[in-house]
Amino acid sequence: MRRALRSWSQCLVDKGFKRYRTPDDAYQDTAWHRGEDGNTPHARREVSTAVADVECKREHDTVGVWSAVLAERQRADITAHRADYEAARRDLATLRANVRSALADR
Repeated sequence: MRRALRSWSQCLVDKGFKRYRTPDDAYQDTAWHRGEDGNTPHARREVSTAVADVECKREHDTVGVWSAVLAERQRADITAHRADYEAARRDLATLRANVRSALADR
């Protein structure tokens, strides 16, 4: 993941943009003057950076790597905490059955 992020970051620099450590850092850049509602005025530089971000993610399969790493971590967590996940699944099944029953009684 670190290698994928370094490649993505260098790609942005190679395209003439600021070096960001992660895509989230790019999103949160204060240069975009994000308002309280989360929106920005979408200045030309911001839009150009966003386009470069997407191009670099595609060129270096950043999202694919990110997804694969996340899935691997999730599988490891499920394996390590199988009983907890199974208990949560049973609880959800009980909850759903109770909701179905309550709705059927209407």
